[in-house]
Amino acid sequence: MQGMRKIIGCLCMILMMETLTGCGASFPELTEEESNLISEYAVNLLMKYDKNAGNRLVADPEAALEKKRARDAAVEAMKVKEQAETDTAEAENTSNNGQTVQTESNTLISSIGSFLGLAGMEIQYSGYEVDDSYAEDAESQSYFSLDATQGKKLLVLKFQVNSTDGADKELDMASLQTEFKLTINGTDTRYAQSTLLLNDLVTFRGTIPGNGGKELVLIQEITPGAAESLSSVTLTLAHQDATGTISLQ
Repeated sequence: MQGMRKIIGCLCMILMMETLTGCGASFPELTEEESNLISEYAVNLLMKYDKNAGNRLVADPEAALEKKRARDAAVEAMKVKEQAETDTAEAENTSNNGQTVQTESNTLISSIGSFLGLAGMEIQYSGYEVDDSYAEDAESQSYFSLDATQGKKLLVLKFQVNSTDGADKELDMASLQTEFKLTINGTDTRYAQSTLLLNDLVTFRGTIPGNGGKELVLIQEITPGAAESLSSVTLTLAHQDATGTISLQ
């Protein structure tokens, strides 16, 4: 309100000047520069006290442009963030769907050799033993032994690998990159223990004789209680994009 009064007062002074000049009153003539100064002063007052002037006039076009660029960048960043969140949600949904499919494809199998795609060979479960330690065949050139940790027992699962056509076969289980999981008594599921045994089914590399085959093993540590009440052993194999389960005990 006070600003508007100053504007009105300024305009009244200009009108009084014009009136006095028209009536013949003596008033000093203004130079062109002085007239311009008065006009500029009046315009500045109007812009200063007009609350809507900022919406109609831009004092600094470059600053306004920078402000617009910043606003546009913020909007774009928000779009990128929203898209990233959408992509993450879709990826999680796809992953969950993949897990569901994998669970559905976890079928019962009857032949380990066929499941792994072994040509001319078959792998059959032949039994188990529970010991405090396990050793390879002492007659082999390389001799390794494995001891159970304190308070544990070694569950040694035995598999007989045979050539189906009577000819020697080369078997490289390590190159198959198959995962072996053992479920003991229906609840305890863990990967088969990694060993340095040369007859470890997970990492075996060697020749399967055509006239007798070879015994390979999977080993898992279990508690003495589990060993005494051993009721079931299930082997789950994950190979390439398939998962298969076979009941051993």
